[in-house]
Amino acid sequence: MTPTFKLLKELLSRLTKKEIKLLKKKITYNPIQAEFKNNKSKKLVELILNKPDLSEVQALKYIYSSANRIALIKLVERTILKIDEIYISFDYDPRLFSSERNFQYFILKRKLLILQMRLLRGVESDLPVHLEKIAVSSKKYELYDILIEVLLMKQRFTVIQ
Repeated sequence: MTPTFKLLKELLSRLTKKEIKLLKKKITYNPIQAEFKNNKSKKLVELILNKPDLSEVQALKYIYSSANRIALIKLVERTILKIDEIYISFDYDPRLFSSERNFQYFILKRKLLILQMRLLRGVESDLPVHLEKIAVSSKKYELYDILIEVLLMKQRFTVIQ
């Protein structure tokens, strides 16, 4: 089982009913596509919610008739992003910010907030990897307050384990 599929299952298992409703709306809304019958994201979410012990191979067989593992991985990643958007959202348009540094500040704060929310819900998959990426970016843009938060979060995470 890939780490992203495991993460998706973990995230879905910890969503509230209201968050699941929002996720389903977010997944099914597509102004370009008139029919929602063939919505693979919707199939994946419903499949995992109905069968929590589902394996990645079973999901692959159900959603794609052929062995298209790369497509499933991309589908899982897109679904994880939609769940993350439910947690917190703001415009990703860098033109709305006065500088690249300010834009990166909000992006990194958003990522850090999402990781904190995941940790509070008990989702620890890939946490150190993501924290390290945020730390590197915050050093690059000299965002030391974010770096301090990352280091404190790393410390809390290692104490928990």
